[in-house]
Amino acid sequence: MTLITNIITNFTTRAKLAGFLAALMVLALACTTADGQLVQGILQDVDTANGEITIVTMDGKTITLTISTDTAVDTQGEVSSVDTLEPGAAVEVRMSGDGERTTKLSARQAKIEGNVIAIEGSQITIQDDEGREGNVVVIVGENTRIELEEDLPGSLADIKIGAKIEAKFDPETNVAFKIELDQEKDEIEGWTDKVEGNQVTIRTEDGRFLTVTVGENTRIELEEDLPGSLADIKVGAKIEAKFDPVTNVAFKIELDQEKDEIEGWTDKVEGNQVTIRTEDGRFLTVTIGENTRIELEEDLPGSLADIKIGAKIEAKFDPETNVAFEIELDQEKDEIEGWTDKVEGNQVTIRTEDGRFLTVTVGENTRIELNDDSMGTLSDIVKGVKIEADFDPISLTAFKIALEGD
Repeated sequence: MTLITNIITNFTTRAKLAGFLAALMVLALACTTADGQLVQGILQDVDTANGEITIVTMDGKTITLTISTDTAVDTQGEVSSVDTLEPGAAVEVRMSGDGERTTKLSARQAKIEGNVIAIEGSQITIQDDEGREGNVVVIVGENTRIELEEDLPGSLADIKIGAKIEAKFDPETNVAFKIELDQEKDEIEGWTDKVEGNQVTIRTEDGRFLTVTVGENTRIELEEDLPGSLADIKVGAKIEAKFDPVTNVAFKIELDQEKDEIEGWTDKVEGNQVTIRTEDGRFLTVTIGENTRIELEEDLPGSLADIKIGAKIEAKFDPETNVAFEIELDQEKDEIEGWTDKVEGNQVTIRTEDGRFLTVTVGENTRIELNDDSMGTLSDIVKGVKIEADFDPISLTAFKIALEGD
């Protein structure tokens, strides 16, 4: 303490003293960060599915931290959850003593909901719904995310005076991280009567007609929630559209396509043509299109290469074109449970309770689950860990590996 007092008395100006104190603060922060106990920076990404957040630290490093669903999140004095945070927020993360997990997260993020009363350049004035004194001006920056109805991407040009809006922003700079527009919308359901350019005329059951515009942000969905395009909208197709009642521009169009199903075994594969033989001896050939969804065991995504002759198969397809919407492969599988004996590359040897050994392959589609049901990787499989694997009995490639701890 005497040493610090002597140093301070040697400074003859306030500027020097301020510089010294600032240096002490930087030193303290550096020590804290080096210990791994406190991390400060800008939030770059939130991955709630895998329990991770990515932060760009003050010195420009990008780090990914593990965060659990019960981690306390403090945003401007209010308790919230991780999924309410937006990229761009300034955050301070407190780590556990071992640096393995996040114990507390503080974010500099504010929120306002109300109506737009003025727009000047990139500055938007919002009248608060909650009746705060005065209005709030937020700034649309180059990284501000603007969302329209149906989570469609928007731009500053989409924000109109009078629009209902919700903005999450930095309370110090007022730069918005995210702006959501609550647009008025109407719906119509019926059949496609006419398609001219990007204009789609819909005929309802009671004989009314309405023409909607397919814009660059219009989302078109086919069967099984597959993405479609304007070319998929055919005259006579059953259709449902959500649209702006002022401009008639569609936010979303859903096509209720007729479909058939077939179940059996793969008889032949030629190019993208798959012939299926049913139990009663019928044959049908379906086409694998660019939007066909192929599912393996455990709902893993597959490809045309996964469809083998003799495989049990189920297909949902368009009865007019025979193009498949979805194909499910019912693959034969075995199971093994025990402990990891050895890991060499992507080969995992498992020792069972009765002393048997089996080596399975971890492929690019193998799903690895940790004991808290979060997703893992090959590096999580270590010798001695309790393990259960579902695998192909022919290739020994694992569909799924569940790690149950020691």
